[in-house]
Amino acid sequence: NNRDGVRPDKVTIHLLANGRKTDKTLELSEKMKWTGTFDKLFVNENGQPVKYTVSEDKVDKYTAEVTGDAKTGFTVTNTHTPAVTSVKVSKAWVDDNNRDGVRPDKVIVRLLANGKDSGHKLELTAGNKWTGSFTGLVTHRNGTPIEYTVFEDKVDKYTAEV
Repeated sequence: NNRDGVRPDKVTIHLLANGRKTDKTLELSEKMKWTGTFDKLFVNENGQPVKYTVSEDKVDKYTAEVTGDAKTGFTVTNTHTPAVTSVKVSKAWVDDNNRDGVRPDKVIVRLLANGKDSGHKLELTAGNKWTGSFTGLVTHRNGTPIEYTVFEDKVDKYTAEV
């Protein structure tokens, strides 16, 4: 889905005969549905069957895997691992070391993505030193950076500042 907005407009596929590059290439694009055909290929070379394979020019931020064969067709699968980030959260209490004895046992912190609840939450307690992290968060959606913020559920007798 091109989440990070890094998919190229086109890729170049090379035809190899018996492991050597030929002068035949294909330039594939979304407009072409990322497909193409090499045609008018020799079946034999010096009386021996030609083994055809394909390779692809390196595509930044993708890994490529070639499957298939000349008879059934080749598929070059480009895989992009989305960029991820983490958001660290720590809770500070301004209550003179719980002088009034009203500090709760836990607080819930919710993660917002572009201002909307992402469904992720952390439970902060004295046991985890009132800290936690949201991890494995993708950095982009449809090529646009995601802005992460946090929101703390209301805690009685306290006001929150983020």
